[in-house]
Amino acid sequence: MLWRKHGADVSYWSVIGGEVGNYAFVARFDRIEAYGRSLASLGADPAFAEFQAKRLKAGQSEWVRSNLSVQVDV
Repeated sequence: MLWRKHGADVSYWSVIGGEVGNYAFVARFDRIEAYGRSLASLGADPAFAEFQAKRLKAGQSEWVRSNLSVQVDV
């Protein structure tokens, strides 16, 4: 998996409440700096560009939204 290759802790979820039928791809990082490094590394990886091109050409998925969250200590 490309995101793992570039440092992410990855999980994939089936949504069962709210937007039923959608899936959520989660790439988790311990620090925001690690997220930035991962994005830079992915952007420079030809395999990621090839994956994105194939995904778009296939037309079998749609990017609904992107969220960036940070944990808040309580």
